[in-house]
Amino acid sequence: TINEDGIYGIFFEDRDASAGAHYGITLNSTGLSTAPQSLATSQQLAVVQIPAANSNCSAHVTVSLSAGDIIRIGADPTTPSTSTSDVKFIITKITN
Repeated sequence: TINEDGIYGIFFEDRDASAGAHYGITLNSTGLSTAPQSLATSQQLAVVQIPAANSNCSAHVTVSLSAGDIIRIGADPTTPSTSTSDVKFIITKITN
């Protein structure tokens, strides 16, 4: 949950054993078990698809957020991540 209004940089990286998995960064999403690419466009901040088996893929965005906004990372529930050691998630406040 975002505590202060501002401009934020958000980065998410993951890896999957098979090509085609979708990962994404969402805003105020209520579809916790919904694949990020299937959410309303207004809830998608960045969605990527793993291009090849066993490859890392990253999503990143710079966006204006308000206090109370909820940022989540998500994956297609049919192709969950196979390795927790490859997951990176960073949110950095850049300015007010």
